[in-house]
Amino acid sequence: MYKDIIKKLIRLFIGFIVVAFGIVFMLNSGLGLSPWDTFQKGISDITFLTFGQATQLVGFVMIFAGYILRVKPGLATICNMYFVGLFIDIIVAKNIIPTDINQFTKYIFLFIGLILLNYGIYLYISSGLGAGPRDGFMLGLIKRFNVKTIVAKTALEVTVLIIGILMGGPFGAGTLIITASNGFILQRVFDVMKYEPNNQKHLSFNDLIPATKK
Repeated sequence: MYKDIIKKLIRLFIGFIVVAFGIVFMLNSGLGLSPWDTFQKGISDITFLTFGQATQLVGFVMIFAGYILRVKPGLATICNMYFVGLFIDIIVAKNIIPTDINQFTKYIFLFIGLILLNYGIYLYISSGLGAGPRDGFMLGLIKRFNVKTIVAKTALEVTVLIIGILMGGPFGAGTLIITASNGFILQRVFDVMKYEPNNQKHLSFNDLIPATKK
């Protein structure tokens, strides 16, 4: 069982890295932020919080909201708040992904970012160590209302996008594309990988310690 936990942790952190690359690709496209990032930037703009701190605050609130929907936080839930942001900062600081690109390449970057983001989400959710704060809440909605991933994800992101725009968060053509396609792409990733989130059992912190002893 110990080796199984190690494999899950490796899958989890690969997922975090892939998500981080996806976010930076979309950021560097210059076509607009994702709905969650628009929302978080809006919070940052009207408060004393930095963008990273706003992201952490939203993550904390989503963990609490997911818990209300009976989604217990796991190791991935907590680690997501810290490590995705850390990996994003490293990628940006090292200039791994260029920013000086032409208009056509901007859309290529946006598309690559969307694919990487949603594949990364699949990787860390399917690790079974808990979903990220926002995705955990999404899974709670899926189970509570018995709806498809595309329905829950799209409805959630449209809601936070509208609030983010009202708070002054950045908005562009890329934001519309991300909002319209994110749920569809994640559903397609789940379908291609033959993954059903309703059947995924996640290890909570209470489960994790006994599991490592087996």
